Amino acid sequence: MADIGVEVCGIRLKHPVMLASGILGISAETMKRAEEGGASAVITKSFSIEERAGHENPTIALFKHGILNSMGLPNPGARAMAKEIEKAKKMCRVPIIASVFGKDADEFVKACEIARDSGADAVEINLSCPHVPGTGMELGVDPNAVKEIVTEVKSCIDLPVFVKLTPNTHALQKIALMAVEGGADAIVAINTVRGMLINPMMKKPELSTIFGGYSGPGILPIGIYCVYTIYSAVGQSVPVIGVGGICRGMDAIQYFMAGASAVQVGSAVYYRGYSAFSEIANEIETFLENEGVNSIRDIIGIAVR
Repeated sequence: MADIGVEVCGIRLKHPVMLASGILGISAETMKRAEEGGASAVITKSFSIEERAGHENPTIALFKHGILNSMGLPNPGARAMAKEIEKAKKMCRVPIIASVFGKDADEFVKACEIARDSGADAVEINLSCPHVPGTGMELGVDPNAVKEIVTEVKSCIDLPVFVKLTPNTHALQKIALMAVEGGADAIVAINTVRGMLINPMMKKPELSTIFGGYSGPGILPIGIYCVYTIYSAVGQSVPVIGVGGICRGMDAIQYFMAGASAVQVGSAVYYRGYSAFSEIANEIETFLENEGVNSIRDIIGIAVR
């Protein structure tokens, strides 16, 4: 039997398929549901210091190639999310990773401190959301801002710090390297790809915000490329976690071969149901066994080397 257990920043996972932020991670009950579906770790929905309502509807458009959303990072605020994390820590046996966002280093630090005090096992800094002005991607495309935010967070908390990057930039390698210089313990790639749809009958954009973030199977090649690019730059100095378009085990295998040490799954829950995590993990294990590979660690970065 192939060994598909992994360790990321000192966090031991029974397999490398985690719940991505933004899907199911808004309450302790939904986090528990992800665990029951087989997720080896749960990343919460991104939250800020203060409550945020998000954008006006319509904020989601479904089409044959994936999902376009412009939710606007709605969340109940850090204090309310801290209570959900505390509950989830009692209900779940898998690591809980808090995803946070803010408009500057100070807001990121405060949100991370609240996450730490709630018992989170790690924090994921969202520097990649493409549809909220003043935060997310707008900060994440500035290498100096990325380094400053990561440095400030690392100086204030002693948890592993994951940094989630955007594909919507021409300077991905430089940004990843600056995150590592700032002290990032892991790089997460990618968040959604900026895009838009137009309703031909209404003669206007599908989303209230005009553009949004594209996710689903169609972004798989983009995510693999970004992980390959980042891994080529940072090597094995920090683990890279792949996200984007993963709906089956063979999708995840490509991420591992591009340099990912683990993966996060989101849209697959829509396509395959809550059991997507365990099914993808089983498909990974079957592939390794069929190929005569003893451990998933043996294929990480193999396409880069």
